[in-house]
Amino acid sequence: TENITRSLQTQYQVRYLWALIDTIQPAQDKTEEFIRLHRRVDTEFIQQGLPIVSELINDSLEQRDYRLSGTELTEVIVDKFATVVDLQNYLLQYSRDAAIHEMNSNMQRLIWSVLLSLISLLTAISTMIFARKQVFLPLIQARRLLLNLSKNSGRQKIDMQLRETSHSDSLFAAIQKLQQMLQERDALEFRLKNIAHSDSLTGLSNRFALEEYIRFLENQPGQLSQTCLMIIDIDHFKKVNDQYGHIIGDQVIQLVAERLKANVRATDLLVRYGGDEFLVLIENIQMQQARIVADKIRAEVAERHIVTATGDEIQVSVSIGVAIGAVSWIALLSNADEALFVAKAKGRNAVAEV
Repeated sequence: TENITRSLQTQYQVRYLWALIDTIQPAQDKTEEFIRLHRRVDTEFIQQGLPIVSELINDSLEQRDYRLSGTELTEVIVDKFATVVDLQNYLLQYSRDAAIHEMNSNMQRLIWSVLLSLISLLTAISTMIFARKQVFLPLIQARRLLLNLSKNSGRQKIDMQLRETSHSDSLFAAIQKLQQMLQERDALEFRLKNIAHSDSLTGLSNRFALEEYIRFLENQPGQLSQTCLMIIDIDHFKKVNDQYGHIIGDQVIQLVAERLKANVRATDLLVRYGGDEFLVLIENIQMQQARIVADKIRAEVAERHIVTATGDEIQVSVSIGVAIGAVSWIALLSNADEALFVAKAKGRNAVAEV
C-alpha cells in the first residue's frame, strides 16, 4: 500500500511539474527543437508511459496477475523515459548557451563603459593642454602687455610690444575653438549614453536607465514618496507570439510604446521592463490625475489593431496597475504589481490602483 501511495504521488508530481515547464518557459525560448522534444515527452512518456504504470497499479489493487513482467516493463518504459532525458539535456544546453550569451552581452556593455571613460579622460587631458597653450598663456601675455603699456610712454616701445605679442589676437578664436571641442565631447557622451540606456526595439529607456533613476530616488526619499509608478502589461501577449510569431509580437510592443510616448510628458520616464511589460514613472502627480493618464493609455491602445499578412486583425489591449509613493522602491514596485494583478482579475483591458 505504501508503494502504491508513493507511486500515485510521484505520478501527480510528474504531471504537475510537466504543466509547470510549459508555463514558466518564456515564449522567446520555445524554439522549434524545444517544441519537438516537448511534444515527444508529452506523447510518449506522459500520455503513453504513465498509463502503463497506472494499469500495473490497478492490477495490484485488484489482485490480478501483472500484465507485464519486470523485463517487459523496463523495455517499454526505457525508450519513453529517454524522451525526458533528451528534453532535460536540451534545456541544460540551452540554459548554458543563454548564460554565455548574457555574459558576452554584459562584457560588451562593460567595454562600452570603459571606452566612454577613456574618451572622457583623453578629452579632458586634451582640453587642459589646449587651454594652457591657446587660452591661459595668451591671457598672461596680454596682462604683461597691459602692464608694460601703463609703464611705457614711448610710441616705439609700444609698437615693439604689440608686434611681439601679435599672436594674442587669436585669443577669442582660441576660446571659440575650446567651446566647440567641449560641445563635441558633450554630444559624443550623450550619444554613447543614449545607446547604452535605450531599448533598441521601442526607443524607450531600458533597465540601465531605470537603475540610475532608482539610485536618484533612493538618495532623495522625499521624492520617492511623491512618485507615481504604472506597470503596463500587454494582455494575452504570449498567445500572439505563439500564433503569429515574433515579428507580429514586436509590432504589438511598438504599438503600445507609441501610445505611451503620446500620453506622457517628455520629463517622465518610460521603461521597457520586460518582454511585454512597461513601467511609467511620473513625479509629483495625484492619484486622480494618474488614473486619467492610465485610462487614456488603455483606451488608445484598445482602439488600435494590427493586421497580419494573412488578413487577420489582432486586437491589442493592456492591463495597468497604478501606485503612488512608498517607503522604498521595492515597496512601490510591489504596490503597483498588486494593482496590476487586480486589473487582470477584472478581466484585463482595465486599470486598477492601490
